[in-house]
Amino acid sequence: MVDNYNYYAVVGNPISHSLSPYIFNHVFKGAASNSYYTRFLALSEKDVLETSKDLKIRGMNVTAPYKEKLFHSINNLDDFAKEVGALNVITYMAGIPFGYNTDVKGILNTFKEINIDITAREILILGAGGAARAAIKAVHDKALKVVVLNRTSEKAKKLADEYNIEYDSLDNYKDYICNTDVIISTLPDEAVLDFGSMNKFAIFVDANYHKPQAIKHANYVSGEYWLINQAILTYDMFAWYAPEKKEFNKSLHQPRKKFSNIILTGFSGAGKSHLGKKIADELGMDFLDTDVEIEKYRKMSINDIFSKLSEHEFRNTELEILQKMHVCQNTVIATGGGAVEFEASRKQLLANGFVIYCYAPFDICMQRADNTNRPNLRQSEDKIAALYHKRKKLYFTSSDMIVNTNNDEEKLIRDITNDIKRTISLK
Repeated sequence: MVDNYNYYAVVGNPISHSLSPYIFNHVFKGAASNSYYTRFLALSEKDVLETSKDLKIRGMNVTAPYKEKLFHSINNLDDFAKEVGALNVITYMAGIPFGYNTDVKGILNTFKEINIDITAREILILGAGGAARAAIKAVHDKALKVVVLNRTSEKAKKLADEYNIEYDSLDNYKDYICNTDVIISTLPDEAVLDFGSMNKFAIFVDANYHKPQAIKHANYVSGEYWLINQAILTYDMFAWYAPEKKEFNKSLHQPRKKFSNIILTGFSGAGKSHLGKKIADELGMDFLDTDVEIEKYRKMSINDIFSKLSEHEFRNTELEILQKMHVCQNTVIATGGGAVEFEASRKQLLANGFVIYCYAPFDICMQRADNTNRPNLRQSEDKIAALYHKRKKLYFTSSDMIVNTNNDEEKLIRDITNDIKRTISLK
């Protein structure tokens, strides 16, 4: 069976806060494109490249901490990526990854859009990661003066030496903000600084989406501007055309998902129940398993439901259970491998909470899966493999985020729980 769907994602760690899926899926839908875009919580550069290749992801936006790390892992790079030493987009052609940087043009287009002339301005860059590199590349040859501040002074010095600008420790930021014309912050949301003494006429350009509370008088430019401008460039690379900008701007007004439940989907053997219990323990949440609840509800084993009734009846019951779980709060819910078979069930999953597709390679699933209570696994391996590949599309296109469970379990649980806690705290 030929899969004519196009898969895309934004990859990083943390990543559940990303607005990119709202943008791309809105524009894909408007263009009637056979495409879906999700988030990918990756644990390493190797995880990024191997999982994206396994899932046949055609293109990815790349965010922290992988902009610089993946730059050193990909041979085919565009000029902007080479000049900046960081990438923020990866596309695949014939299974080969190609890296690009749209951040530089993205921030220049942002300055142009909001009529900021950076010529002869004093500019302060906060942070020294991939986004900061792009910002420096965009302004260093036009501004009167550029200073980069970072927690690690050595990293700031390296950037300063590359671009012939000044640097200092982020600890000394108050010495600079009162006289600076433009501040470009690429710091993470959790970095809390006091901007109370900032020049009230200064322009504050943020790479993130949440306005620091201390910024009251400054002209604040949300990271959404930068995000949209680089997304337009990226979309053109993904689809070879770009709709009008107003379509991208509309995407930011789409309802944003609020959730208190975490839903785990994936093939049998992906580790949903095991992982779900661990995540629930770490986050102090309740845990439910839909297969267990179905057996309680029907007062029959899964095998008996399949053999005495039918798989269709099992799926109907599964949908009923998912509908009942809509009232759950603060709960981790592990689903059966076929919970995505009905379109109504997929919609219900997304309505019930934040859906994490637990991906694992087919051979790993087969090693882990217990087929004694999984009727669909008591078939030939070829038929199970066909079912696995059919469902991959359904898992992907009904997900809010994907993780590869064939990773170190301790790190996987830590990164998922840290990511979810961070996103919930930002609401």
